[in-house]
Order: sequence, then structure tokens, then C-alpha cells
Amino acid sequence: MPTFDIGLVMAGAVSAGAYTAGTVDFLLQALDEWYTAKSRGDANVPPHDVRLKVIAGASAGGITAAIVAAVLGEELPPVDDYPAQSQGAANKLFDAWVNLVDIRELLGHVDLDADPGPVRSLLDSTVLDRIGVRVFRPGTRRATNRPYIADPLLAAVTVTNLRGVPYKIDFAGLMGQAIPYAMTLHADAVTVRIGRPTVAMVTGQAGGVDDPDKVPLLNPDEIGTGRWLDFRDAALASGAFPIGLVPRALGRPAGDYRQRRWYFPHPRNDNGVHECGRFGMLDPFWKQPNESRYDYLCVDGGVMDNEPVGLARALLTPNDMTGMQSAGADTLGALMMIDPFPDSAAFDANDTLHSDFTLFKLVPSLFRSLINQARFKPAELTRAMAPDVFNQFLLAPVRYDDAMQAINAPVIACGGLGGFAGFLSRDFRAHDFQLGRLNAQRFLRRHFVLPETLSGGEVNPLFADWSDAAREKHRIRKDATGRILERDEAVASTNYLPVVPLLGRAAEDEPNPTWPSYPRSDLRELTRQASDRATQVVDRLVQKIDGWGTRRLLNNAWWLKRSDVIDRQVRQRVESDLTERGLLRT
Repeated sequence: MPTFDIGLVMAGAVSAGAYTAGTVDFLLQALDEWYTAKSRGDANVPPHDVRLKVIAGASAGGITAAIVAAVLGEELPPVDDYPAQSQGAANKLFDAWVNLVDIRELLGHVDLDADPGPVRSLLDSTVLDRIGVRVFRPGTRRATNRPYIADPLLAAVTVTNLRGVPYKIDFAGLMGQAIPYAMTLHADAVTVRIGRPTVAMVTGQAGGVDDPDKVPLLNPDEIGTGRWLDFRDAALASGAFPIGLVPRALGRPAGDYRQRRWYFPHPRNDNGVHECGRFGMLDPFWKQPNESRYDYLCVDGGVMDNEPVGLARALLTPNDMTGMQSAGADTLGALMMIDPFPDSAAFDANDTLHSDFTLFKLVPSLFRSLINQARFKPAELTRAMAPDVFNQFLLAPVRYDDAMQAINAPVIACGGLGGFAGFLSRDFRAHDFQLGRLNAQRFLRRHFVLPETLSGGEVNPLFADWSDAAREKHRIRKDATGRILERDEAVASTNYLPVVPLLGRAAEDEPNPTWPSYPRSDLRELTRQASDRATQVVDRLVQKIDGWGTRRLLNNAWWLKRSDVIDRQVRQRVESDLTERGLLRT
């Protein structure tokens, strides 16, 4: 029976991780419902198989990827009863992204009370530690394994390695001497395998795009211990937004970096035959023994790789870094990227930074430039635009009116304030979680599809064993522009069938969530909390400065300007942003 491999990629999202969590919640429900129906032996249930083989994420997507890896062996009751969302506390995806993370904790001072040392972040990051403890502890085990999960599953999260890994290339210099050209790699990743050990599995030590047999193996029966906790810390490091959240210290054997496989452009092989490239090793430029521990500090993985498509592709198809093999309609594998902000790098036609810049404008612009440059992947863009490439798909947010027509309006409630707005209100996060479920349902039904027949007229191998009744039930038609046609439209079209068919509860139309709002009266409490946190941070920073007079001067300056800074930088910006998005109510 044909098997279709899926690599799930989750982009950075800040608080809109709630949206990503909702999409994954529905995807797992759809797969559970389909495989339950298959187990009953109904001949009209699509019989092919899928295999979730890779999960990769950055920033908020990295945290979500780690949560998914942790719950695949557990019961995960879908949160499918909006607006009640009664299973939220029992669903670790919903609990972590909707119930537990909130501005009240982020503006607290548990971190400052517990550590008299220097300030490590603008926000109190201890809430993330509490969420990590809650998620990465044993839950209710499933009676049987989910048959659509690869054994082992590869899971990876990107991190920005502040220490970096040195490399060098020798260039020919004067007098024929080799002159080393030094470089440092900061775009890093931590990779693990999830599966129960067997005799055939060789557990090794590695953390990037490596030989899968040398990646640490995490037993789902041992969650909450050992390497699971290391992977949890890597996920929290991936989500450590620079300056806002505390960086995370990680460590691994130095030899991990000698096992990495790199793709090198290579114009000719030894026989003079043209080829695009080869895989090879590149040793770091250091003298660290393989067994020595390499410790490094990490911040948000999204700074260097916010959409880890290349990382996921290298894990899904380790011998095809170009991603162009088996990309046609008969492909048996694809990447599915979930990105709450696919247009966040939109060009600003009215930008005036070049003529009117200040330090406070320059710093955020620099961060945006770093992230946008990391997102710029011409090869992936070219692949995505090709109409005959079927091995990568994008699940992005769409908001609908009451008639279920897409509307041109702010889509993600959590999207304001640079993605931090969701932390202000549980209602924002609950809305985006449900929107993720709704979008995932429509995506699986309408867009995660392949042509029913190939260009030569033969049946697509993935659907060769489908019954006529199954084809009729799940078939959709698209015209040359990709528009989905009604059954009675007499227009030239192509028939498509879904990779993941919807059955059972997953086939019932998901509710369209109601656009939420934030009470204007809550702005006063938010301003008070922000003022309290800022005051404690400033006091701690000032305490570390030598000289009583200087400390006194800085404290007086803060007290004189505190109200203006908090009012202008917090209340006014929040009020303006929420008003613009239709999220503020009187």
C-alpha cells in the first residue's frame, strides 16, 4: 500500500503559536479519525497510508514542535467544541498556548525575587519554565501507538547559537601560502528521534542535520527525564525572544558538529559528468575533543531561521537537499508549513527610516532586517511558485465572514504588537486556536491534495486502491487558476483527491470563531503592571552601577519620566494597535 511521508514545519509566531497549536490539534484529530475508520475494515475508507516523519519548528513553532513530539504517545482529546472548548485543560497544546501563557505572568517579578543577580530579560520568563514542567511530564498513555507516526520520528528545533561554531576555508595567498578565511555558524538546531529502542536502532549523539542513526533517541515512555528535558530546554531556547525573554544555556558533545552532513555545490564528479552537488563533512575549526562538552547560550531560533524548510527537507529527504526529486503529481512525500504570518515581511512603501531615524527606531528595524533576511530563500520561493511542484504546501491563516467567504481584514487576533498581542488576552488566543482548526480543516479538504490522474492518464499511485465511492465522496475539481469548482460547473478542470481524507468528527464543519475584543478598562491594569515591572527592572539595573550619586541621578530621572514612558510606549501603542485591528471595546 502506498505511503505518503509528511514533514511538518512550524514557523516562528510569538503569541500566535496558539494558531499553530490549533492547526496541529485538528491535523492529529483528522488522522486519528481516518485511521480509526480504516481499522473497522470499511472498503470505502481511503486505504493508503501517511507517515508523519519529521517535525521542525522555530521560535514559537519550535516550542509547538516539542509539545507535539511529547504528546504523540499520549491521549490528546481534540478541542472541538468551540466556544466551550471544554477539553482545553486536558489538551497540552491548548493548555500551553491558551490557558497558561499570559501577560500577567510575563509582567511579574518571580525571576527578580528568586535571583538577586543581574537582570536577564525585560519580561519574567519563569512562566515558560512552569509550562515546560507541566507539558513535559507523563500524561495518559494511549492503549495503542498512532500508526501514522514514523518510528522513529525526527523532531528538530532551531536556535540562535550566540557562541557560534567556527569554520575555516583555506584561500591561496601571496607566495602560494594558504591563508585561512574564518567564519562562525550561529544558525543552529537541535534534533532528536522519538521512538522506542530496538536492536536495529543505534543511539548516538548529534543535534543538527545529521545521519539520523546518530541523533539522540528519546523513548516516549520516559518523558520527563534525561534527554527529554534537554529537548524541552532546546525548545524554550528556540522561543527566547531576544532581550524580551531570558536566553537559555545548552550543551552537547563537541563531536556532534563533526558528524553533520552539508550539501556542497559541485560542478563535476570524478568522471567529468555534471552534477549539482554532493554531501560531505566539514570539521569545525577548533581543537575540542569529540567527547568534550560544548556549552553555548541561545536565543530565539527565528532570528536565524524562522521557517526551517531547509532543515525539515534535509531530514525528510536526506539525499535530496534540492527537494526537486519526486516533486510531481506522483510524489510520495511533502513538506507542510504552518505560518501564521506569511506576509510579515511585506514591503513598506512609506518607510522614512532613511531620512528620520533615531536609536529607538533603528534597533527594531535591525531586528526586522535580520529576521527578514533569514526568511529570504529564493530556491524555496521558486519551488513554491511552480504549478507542477507538489511536495510543499503552506497552511496560512484566512478569516471568514458569516457566509464563509474570505475577508480582507486583520486575521490573527494575536498578530498585533509585533505578535505579542495574544499575551494580553486569553480570548485572543482561544480565537486563534479555533481559527487554526477551521483553517486546517479547509486546507486538508481543499488544498493538501494531489491530481487524481497523472499527465499520461494513469491513476495516481497514491489513490490506486480507492473505491469509486471514496473517490466520489472526497473528490474536488479545480480550474486552471486553482479555483475550486462546484459539482455542476461545466468548466475545464482537474480532479484532485486529499492526502488526508476527513472522516468522522473531523468531517463535521468547524465553527467560525467570533472576532474577540479587549476591554478598554483593562488598559489601566496593563499599564500598572508594565510600570511595576519596568520599575523593578530599572531599579535592579541601577543597583549594579558604581557610584551613589550616579545611581541617585538615574533613579530620579526614571521617576520623572516613568509615567511618560509607560504611557507612550505601552498604553498608547497598545490602544492604537488594538483599535486599528478592531480588537478594542469600550
